[in-house]
Amino acid sequence: LFITNKEPLFRTYKRYLEEMNSDAQEAIILLMDRKLSVTKFQFEDSRCFYLGKETNFKTLFGDDLAS
Repeated sequence: LFITNKEPLFRTYKRYLEEMNSDAQEAIILLMDRKLSVTKFQFEDSRCFYLGKETNFKTLFGDDLAS
């Protein structure tokens, strides 16, 4: 899991991942939270890139995060 709040860094890592084999893509999740800070992390609404697809955290891990 790689987390950033910087759009250019997210796009760069996404490009690298798209060029990697499926084993590498399966092992890495990119997550971008624009409001990420030392005291704030809102993963539920974060943008994710996994297995060649862009999605959000809720879709990737399911809507029921409490269980």
